[in-house]
Amino acid sequence: MTNPPRRRRNGEPVAQNPRAITRARGKMTKRALAEAAGISEQLMGDIERGTRSARPETLAKIAEVLGRPVEELERRQRVTR
Repeated sequence: MTNPPRRRRNGEPVAQNPRAITRARGKMTKRALAEAAGISEQLMGDIERGTRSARPETLAKIAEVLGRPVEELERRQRVTR
């Protein structure tokens, strides 16, 4: 069973772009990024691999730590109706 996509308050789906997170952290270690974002190293690895999705507030914290806009770390999904 798959979980429905996470949504912003305005109903727009949110998904992170794992490659963008990995590229944005540059020389910062996964452990350092996870600690600064207040999440486990395991969760950070799962997010980077794309096997788990970050909550919108977690993605915002990761973006803050990296000094990047959240939009850079998101992957836009087409909404089918």
